[in-house]
Amino acid sequence: MQKQIQSFRAEVIERVLDAQRHLSGGHLHLIYSPELADPLRLKSSDIQRDTASIMPKRLPKEWAGDDFPRVVTLDCTRIAKYLLDTDAGRDDPLFEASISQVYSEVVLNERASLAIVNDNPGPSESAICGWVVSRQTASQFAHRVQSHAYPARGPSDRIWVRWHNPVYLFALWPALESLQRKALLGDAIWIVHDLQGTLRSLHVEGDTVDQRDREIDFRADEMQWRRFDNAQTVAQLLRNWRAQSETGTSNLPEDASDRLMKHLLAACRLGLRGDNRAIYAMTLSRVSSDAEDVPEWKALIEQTVRGEMALRDGLVMLPEHFWIR
Repeated sequence: MQKQIQSFRAEVIERVLDAQRHLSGGHLHLIYSPELADPLRLKSSDIQRDTASIMPKRLPKEWAGDDFPRVVTLDCTRIAKYLLDTDAGRDDPLFEASISQVYSEVVLNERASLAIVNDNPGPSESAICGWVVSRQTASQFAHRVQSHAYPARGPSDRIWVRWHNPVYLFALWPALESLQRKALLGDAIWIVHDLQGTLRSLHVEGDTVDQRDREIDFRADEMQWRRFDNAQTVAQLLRNWRAQSETGTSNLPEDASDRLMKHLLAACRLGLRGDNRAIYAMTLSRVSSDAEDVPEWKALIEQTVRGEMALRDGLVMLPEHFWIR
């Protein structure tokens, strides 16, 4: 266990060091989503660090203003100057605390109980939403993210895109155009664990973003909205799959979340809804890539689309070779 923790910590530190080498002189920020649990106890006590909130336009009624995600600049000189050894950000005790917290969330799966401390689980399931190395201050980076958090969906409809939440960040990132990525991150490097616990570094290669890029109308296309709509379903199905993997009943491939998103989008195009949509995605994600061409499967889907049979009930009729992985 101790070796696992040390390896996890070393990977995070090395990614941060790489980002700092790439962005010399950049700030090290923590993206923290306290919600109602506030595992690091920052809401009422952290008045020394530079902090900026990322807040929706409409506040959930069960939350106070300090429950929302925020960008926190790590800087030990703001806490106690004697802590400074190699780097003000990495020497901040909050950096080590955040690594321990994310280890609990990602590896041990020890997140706050939604039933007890979070009446609105949509914003984020994880308190630690990664670290950002950027030349922008906390308030500047928070403003950048928030300014692109309400893309238009229709003439008058704007929805809060929770970029701080890895569930939505990783659902949308693969579908973002280069200009959208530049507008969202600027020169920043966002170091964050994806839904399967893999540490990723998100950044945009190329020229520094200018003022015009920051002020573009961040419009999502229909494919991006479909990925947004399916983000929570991917996260839930991945949790179910992981639970089965831990009991030895199903292996979890490295691209499990990508498979689930791909097949959920296909199910939507077919007109499948509810359980049929989820079962379609989960089933195809766990079999060989050519399974969807099996005639019996295609016939079953046609029956399901016509409303003649629930997909769950028809799975037992599929031939044995369909289930080859």
